[in-house]
Amino acid sequence: MSERFPQLFAGLLALALGLVIGSAFTAGAVKNIRRGEDDIQVTGSARRPIRSDYVVWRLAATSEYAALPEASASLAGYVGQIRQFLRTSGVADSSLTIRPVETEPVYAVTEQGIPRGNLVG
Repeated sequence: MSERFPQLFAGLLALALGLVIGSAFTAGAVKNIRRGEDDIQVTGSARRPIRSDYVVWRLAATSEYAALPEASASLAGYVGQIRQFLRTSGVADSSLTIRPVETEPVYAVTEQGIPRGNLVG
């Protein structure tokens, strides 16, 4: 029996290695199926008109002032300009979703970009 052991061991090792490699390929295939990359990203220009029945545009307007009322008034003006542009382009107001304003504190920084801790806006 000791003479057959190296052959048996080599055969079992080859079988185990084949199972591991096959499992890796199968797992990779399942992972790619679940990914669902159905998004289209378009950059550049088109040679002919493209008609689409659905689009999501994410726009952001930012404003930085020392006091919240000035920043809010500035943002309201930007939102009005964006709405007017979209209206002129044929986009109905009912198809727009405006998210609430998000605020972040602005701290003074040194010339090296290190925050100093005192609030400036």
